[in-house]
Amino acid sequence: MSHEEEFKDTTGVGQILLLVVAIVVFPLLPMLMGRFNLLR
Repeated sequence: MSHEEEFKDTTGVGQILLLVVAIVVFPLLPMLMGRFNLLR
């Protein structure tokens, strides 16, 4: 049972990390696309 609880905790942390990454990356996407267009 302790192993299952640990697995649930890790999945929760993974979802939180994904949320944080999404919140940080989405505003930067237009800038990155603009840089790629400038390089071309």
